[in-house]
Amino acid sequence: MGEFGATILIAGNIPRVTRTMPLAIYSYVEAGQYMDAFELVIYICVLTLALLSGIHLITKGSLFRHTDNN
Repeated sequence: MGEFGATILIAGNIPRVTRTMPLAIYSYVEAGQYMDAFELVIYICVLTLALLSGIHLITKGSLFRHTDNN
């Protein structure tokens, strides 16, 4: 069982109570609301890129640079 199945089993899929973003996207697709699902996908992508960029700026890229301490 993957992360998605575990989320459904543990958190459930109760709208406006225990709904996660992947489950919301799944529900929208199942209901044929493709534009709503697409909006959530874009939102997640933008949020992820913003967070990664912020972390990169805060750490000045040190998380991705290999340093040799010899």
